[in-house]
Amino acid sequence: MRDKDLNVLWDHFLSEWPTERVRSMSLEEYTNLNRSDAFVYWIERTTEELGSIRGGSAFKWGIYQRKPDSDKPGAPGTASDETYSWYKRYGNTAEEAFRTIRERLVEIIEAIQQGDLERVDGTEVCWPMVKWKVAFLYQDRQSPHILPVFRDDK
Repeated sequence: MRDKDLNVLWDHFLSEWPTERVRSMSLEEYTNLNRSDAFVYWIERTTEELGSIRGGSAFKWGIYQRKPDSDKPGAPGTASDETYSWYKRYGNTAEEAFRTIRERLVEIIEAIQQGDLERVDGTEVCWPMVKWKVAFLYQDRQSPHILPVFRDDK
């Protein structure tokens, strides 16, 4: 993809998911089975040309909507209800877990918009590659702090 096309994609993402929308998004907007209109889908798939975070488990999002016929048992430290699965460290219910995740995503967005990489790094949410992809997408493109590399292979 050409640089111009990448900037158009980035602009499209930010027009669809401005900070204010993230701040007020619902659990259904964050993750749903329709996928193409969910925040997690936009981060992973729609903006993939801006840096890929594909693969791994859906738990990378902290909470996700499960398929209706999914009876797969959760891993230790996770919880599920009829619709969602999530990490218990974020809350006892799906809504509580989502509120925690959303608050932390907003914290990351605000921190990167202030150029505060230490605050981004210190905010625990989801998997690190999700945190850094979100920070990358919301950074000031005129004065970037983050390259599109979201995984630390040591």
